[in-house]
Amino acid sequence: GLPVKETVKEIDSKGRVLRSIDRKDLWLIQTPQVFRWEDIHLAHQEAIKHGWEEATDDAFLIEKMGIPVKIVKGESDNMKITTPQDLDIARFLMSKRSA
Repeated sequence: GLPVKETVKEIDSKGRVLRSIDRKDLWLIQTPQVFRWEDIHLAHQEAIKHGWEEATDDAFLIEKMGIPVKIVKGESDNMKITTPQDLDIARFLMSKRSA
């Protein structure tokens, strides 16, 4: 993961700022994530059983199981590709590296 650099705000349903969140203890989580097979397998079984649909990554499931999760510092160029725009940015960055 990476320490959060940006300012983070909590907002209400109308888009109004409720508060600024202290980023000193916030991290952006990257993939891949590594867990003991027994733990992650059981966590996924529990997620199906209990309907943990709010899970956004495997670490969430491990946390829900009460198992401590340790963060390992990552690299900023290990970007997550979720949207077509992310893919465009990744392609641009790769083209700059190979040029």
